Amino acid sequence: MNKYLYLLLSLLLLILSACSQPVDSLKQSKLAVIYTDATQPDSELVFLDDQGKLQGSQTFKEMGIFQMETNEHGELILPVQFGNHIIYVHPDGTSQTTDSLQFPLFVLEKKGIRVSTYNTELDAGTLEIKQDQLTKLIKLNGFLRVATFDESFVYVFASIINQKRPVLYVIDRQQGKLVRTLDLKIDLVTDLEIVDQHLLLTSIDDKRLLARVSLTDWNIEYIQVPVEKPEFLLIDEENIYLTYQEQSTLSILNRSTLKVIENIPLEQPVFKVRMDESHLYVLTPYMDHPDLVGQIRVYEKKTWSLKKTWDLPAKREMLVQDFVLLAP
Repeated sequence: MNKYLYLLLSLLLLILSACSQPVDSLKQSKLAVIYTDATQPDSELVFLDDQGKLQGSQTFKEMGIFQMETNEHGELILPVQFGNHIIYVHPDGTSQTTDSLQFPLFVLEKKGIRVSTYNTELDAGTLEIKQDQLTKLIKLNGFLRVATFDESFVYVFASIINQKRPVLYVIDRQQGKLVRTLDLKIDLVTDLEIVDQHLLLTSIDDKRLLARVSLTDWNIEYIQVPVEKPEFLLIDEENIYLTYQEQSTLSILNRSTLKVIENIPLEQPVFKVRMDESHLYVLTPYMDHPDLVGQIRVYEKKTWSLKKTWDLPAKREMLVQDFVLLAP
């Protein structure tokens, strides 16, 4: 009896190790890509090396993982938007599924502080601030799309849909109290970044505008951009790099003036984008390809020449949703 039990346990461990390769996947990988199904609980995290070769994967019985972030501990963070979980993948490759409020929309974690937004009601949402084992929950009107924070405040963009009113909420981070609501002329904000005492917001509505909010006097100015639907912001010491929803143009803006320095034509439309010191990484999904679900192309920032192309193989009924660069 003990012999058969030992064989059964050995077989189970072999099956589990074949399903994912947790320890080596992160150490040997350049990036992680999340696939997800929006109709049934099926998601897969795939690890690729610098040549685009598969290093391992982990599957999750979760539906609707559309975002992936990292923190300073080297962990991957995956909010399950069609559920009540946030998944952490640790540097050793092990994963931990944590309970959360229903329908996490967005998560950002840095310096031991996690800010998350949830679609908890039909016309309202919940902002969660977690710090030092303490949790603050703040109910806010509207659909809480994205957020960021500094040492004093949390900034949350919301679309109050029943009023057709886009707003920026300013919440005291320590007290967890709403201190200011700013009305905006742009809606459908997809990215907001703190840049030199200002908050910069993109918008994929029909206007070709960015909003820049002063964090000293709360004045709002709007900056015209050359292409419609500005979506993602990437920032280095000198410039701001701006992409546009489903467009193949990259605009380089002066960090101080926000004037366009150059518009770079890319060889693909942008769905998701990441950047390191030397390269730009652009993800484009494929909807009708028989074998591939998407492609990531790597551009050198000095010349904007294409350096690498990584094909993403199709997996079951899932679509590719996001990716992150892993620390070397």
